[in-house]
Amino acid sequence: MGLENFPSMDSGTPYVFATVRRDRISKMVEELKRNPSVLRGSLLAGRYDIVIRPFMYGRWELYNFINNLRKDDCVRSTSTYLVFDGFSKPVNVETAMLAYCLIRTQGLANQSLEAMRKMPCVVEAHVVSGDWDIIAVVTGGSDEEVIRNSIEGFEDIPGVRKTETMTSYRSFSSILSKKA
Repeated sequence: MGLENFPSMDSGTPYVFATVRRDRISKMVEELKRNPSVLRGSLLAGRYDIVIRPFMYGRWELYNFINNLRKDDCVRSTSTYLVFDGFSKPVNVETAMLAYCLIRTQGLANQSLEAMRKMPCVVEAHVVSGDWDIIAVVTGGSDEEVIRNSIEGFEDIPGVRKTETMTSYRSFSSILSKKA
């Protein structure tokens, strides 16, 4: 499997975070892998259990995707973040060590984003709608390095006020994205 080329899907691809019943998470991942509307996702340790990046052509398609997700009895809650500005660097999501960082800024989201673009460990970052201002994806050579990058890496970024990090312990791509 080659590198996922994130820039081709970033324009408008939201982040959908969900909490899920632990006894059903494997079944849910298998269903998401077969869903043509899902580009990729990661199982997380932290506030949420999973993050999904669906590929949506419009608002109603996203609305229906989220409603269908919520109808699944294993999904306890969802939080959706619409993507505005941002960047992505090529990375193999199925083999990379990743962490998803929720970032709150002091009104300087674009300046913070530009500083993150220069950080080699930040492979993706987007200004988003909602309770957080930026979602960044951090990588490293080991779990310890990912955590260090996600904690220490944002200390000197202008405008960063608060961060919350969730480590990914397994990522997946849908069948659709593997064919592309």
